[in-house]
Amino acid sequence: MKPPKGPSIVEVAEAAQVSVATVSRVLSGKTEVAEDLRDRVHAAAKRLNYLPLRRRQKPPAPRAASDANSRLPSFAYLCQSAGKPDRVGWSPAFAAASSRLRAVNRNLIFHHLTSDAPLDRRILEEGQYAAVLALGIGSYKWKDAVLSSGLPSVRVGYFPVDIPIPQIVGDNFSGVLKLMEHLLSRGHTRIAIWRAYAGAPDGQARNLNEREKYAAYRFALTEAGIEFRKSWEINMPFDFTQIVPCAQRLLSVTPAPTALLIDNSWTLSRMLRFPLDRPNLPLDWLRAFECVQYIDTDLDHGAEESGFASVATPMGQIGDLAAELLLDEVGGQRYDRNLVLRVQPRFFAG
Repeated sequence: MKPPKGPSIVEVAEAAQVSVATVSRVLSGKTEVAEDLRDRVHAAAKRLNYLPLRRRQKPPAPRAASDANSRLPSFAYLCQSAGKPDRVGWSPAFAAASSRLRAVNRNLIFHHLTSDAPLDRRILEEGQYAAVLALGIGSYKWKDAVLSSGLPSVRVGYFPVDIPIPQIVGDNFSGVLKLMEHLLSRGHTRIAIWRAYAGAPDGQARNLNEREKYAAYRFALTEAGIEFRKSWEINMPFDFTQIVPCAQRLLSVTPAPTALLIDNSWTLSRMLRFPLDRPNLPLDWLRAFECVQYIDTDLDHGAEESGFASVATPMGQIGDLAAELLLDEVGGQRYDRNLVLRVQPRFFAG
């Protein structure tokens, strides 16, 4: 039996005039939300008679253990990252979504896509799945199979893409603004940016999250009345042999920047670990700047050693929210296929 249909989490967010992520945090009992926002969310939820779907779901009637065909269908998790579910960058999203689904007696089944071939459509057409949670980073080998299946689906990722599937992504622009506000509040007016781009042949950032981060950096400077200097911008492909020459170039800038925004935590971890026994590059060269970093994942890949102020994409929250939307859809609520929900990164001062 389907759970009774009710107002969606998106409708609660609209009624409370807050983000869907804020509603999710409040109704999940998280404490890092301002009191006035919590009050607005609770008032809107009460006014709309909203219940999270896990509480609307009636417990299933007892079944014989051998009656496999009568079990509730599982949800599919399609992942293109290398490794097992507990070892990939988006594992917090998988863990959170899996926990939310287990609360209503559903399983989240991990499918690791290892080849360049499209996803076998039969995986989604054999009736074992009620919905699909897909991770999209680079190519989208699952796209055609998911769209043709007609199953409720949600994509999670670093940035939105042009696919008619509801998406939950990190808010890269607001994350960088948080970092820039931190540096500006500490009196910095000469702030450099170290960009690592995804191998575009013209030396420009290919991914939307890279472009959004850069746009936020330039916007923050403009809003603060600070003139941008091209010498403050370091562009490096994901070729980490370039760290030393890029560092040497940054150290030669006059007037010298006093702060450095590093837009990718993978890059920072390699800056800290890369052999620096090269001429004219002191071992502690990063200490010439007050550094801040953008962590694209909840996993910091060793960058915790830096002690730098950071923002991090809250992947656990994204996974929890994705599961909530899928449960709503399985329960009869239909979301706009072009819906994009952006979740603000967490800031911590290091």
